[in-house]
Amino acid sequence: MILQPPPCVVFGQRRRAIPLIAIGGIAVKPGLRLVEFSLYIAPSLRQARRAQGCLFAEVRPADGRYFSLTAWESPAAMKRYARSWPHRIAMARAAVLATESRFHHFHAEGPPDWTDALARWRAAGLDRAA
Repeated sequence: MILQPPPCVVFGQRRRAIPLIAIGGIAVKPGLRLVEFSLYIAPSLRQARRAQGCLFAEVRPADGRYFSLTAWESPAAMKRYARSWPHRIAMARAAVLATESRFHHFHAEGPPDWTDALARWRAAGLDRAA
């Protein structure tokens, strides 16, 4: 899916682009794969929170998966993060560590909300078994 540049809205007195929200769910294999996966969580989350263009980043478990929820100023900012270390390494290992890894993107006019993001992820049909 190609995302178009978002329109602008007014937040307070500043005009800002509507953030790009990304929610990703990963079902990690049990045992040592879960241990290895856990080694990527903190560095990748710290990287996201420090990344230029990142407005929000959190990780939490739900529905037997681990989810990341991020908000970005632009698709380009999100791609820069995704292609840099340590996230790039974690994504390269996903095929070995997980039974599934699925992402959904959408625009929102404010900070991301976990309930809404998970509902959108499910509505996109991403909660099916791998």
